[in-house]
Amino acid sequence: MNKELGELVEARGTTFTDMNKLNDRNVLGRYGVNSDATGPMTHNYGPPNTKQELFGTWETNKIGLPTHAIVGDYYVTTLELAKAKTGTVTINPKGSYVWDTGTGVIQGTWRDATHDEMADQGGADVILQNAKSGVNWIAYKYRAGTKEEWLGLAEVNRRSVRESAARIR
Repeated sequence: MNKELGELVEARGTTFTDMNKLNDRNVLGRYGVNSDATGPMTHNYGPPNTKQELFGTWETNKIGLPTHAIVGDYYVTTLELAKAKTGTVTINPKGSYVWDTGTGVIQGTWRDATHDEMADQGGADVILQNAKSGVNWIAYKYRAGTKEEWLGLAEVNRRSVRESAARIR
C-alpha cells in the first residue's frame, strides 16, 4: 500500500503544506504509513512539473552539506560550505545544456530521468550527462509551494552533493 500511495503522490502531487507536523507527531505512522509514502508527500507539493518548466537559464547556489566517502578502510565525511551565485546552468529544449560553474564551462547533452533516478520526486526530470566532475547530475523542479521558481541539481549517485538554482530567464 505504501509504495502505491507514494507513486500516486509522485504522479498527482499533494496539497499538504506542512509534512513536518504530520511526521513529527507520527500521525501517519499510526496508520502504517512509512517512508515509501511520506518521502513523496514531502517532495511533491502541487501538481507535477513538465519538462518545459526546466528549460531556461538558472543562477546556481551551492548547498553546504556533508559528503561521505569510503577511502581505503576509512569512512570520511567532508563538510562543504554554502555559497551563493556560483554560476549559471542553461537547459535547452533540444537536448543540450551549458553549465558555467564559475571555474569553467561544461557543455553537454541531457536525457529524460528514469523513475529510479528521480527517487521520491515526481514530474519530469532530466539527467545532465557527464556534467560537473564528469558525472551525471539530475535537474529537477522544486515543488515546495513557493512563488519563486527553483531548480534542484544533484549528483545522481550521491544526492548529498547538491546545488539549487533560481530562474533568471
